[in-house]
Amino acid sequence: MEHLATHLRQAGRLDEALILQAGALAKRSRFQGADESVTVGAEMRLAVLLARAKRYEEAEPLFARVVEATTDLEGKQAGRLRAMVWLGDTRRRLGKYDEAVPVLQQAVAGYRERLGEDDRATLNATFDLATVLALRRDFEVALPLQRHVVESFTRTVGPNDPDTGRALGHLATWLHWAGEDAEARLLVLTLLQPGRRLGADQDAGTKAAMDLLAEIDGGAAGEGA
Repeated sequence: MEHLATHLRQAGRLDEALILQAGALAKRSRFQGADESVTVGAEMRLAVLLARAKRYEEAEPLFARVVEATTDLEGKQAGRLRAMVWLGDTRRRLGKYDEAVPVLQQAVAGYRERLGEDDRATLNATFDLATVLALRRDFEVALPLQRHVVESFTRTVGPNDPDTGRALGHLATWLHWAGEDAEARLLVLTLLQPGRRLGADQDAGTKAAMDLLAEIDGGAAGEGA
């Protein structure tokens, strides 16, 4: 049943995948117990499907349950860290920034301990944390974190990696929010250099960078008028 749910999700049939995964979870809970690792895994897969369907209010308690259930499970710490990142992101999307921050801080600390400072999983979790902090307008913490993410991605996977471009674009946006338009403009121009990859969806990334540049230049023109 769960294999079929995976195939349906990959085929874009998310509603059907959700029904099957919910059924699989109910079956595992009934016959194997709610705290068994296979049941917790099924719960995680259902939560991810709900999040992908933008049903965040339903996904949040499932992710929280997975985090709690995997605290003491032998060999499940990697899964727990992944669930924490999903939980933090879900709370961000629900506007629960203050609740998202401590979860993401724990995830970042856990990834650093397990995988190291420059691992892609560590950097993406740090990116998620910086995102919530920026949305809270806590730029004194968010900007140094994101500078670290950009520097590490640039050094380890190169300037043209999609994650590098995405991190750089967000840093430019947050600098603009913080009133640091001179630096933000330089970063946007870096993103728009010929041959620079902006991410998985290059056209959308290019448009976003150009829109940000226009916003920055428009603000500067207004100040000079």
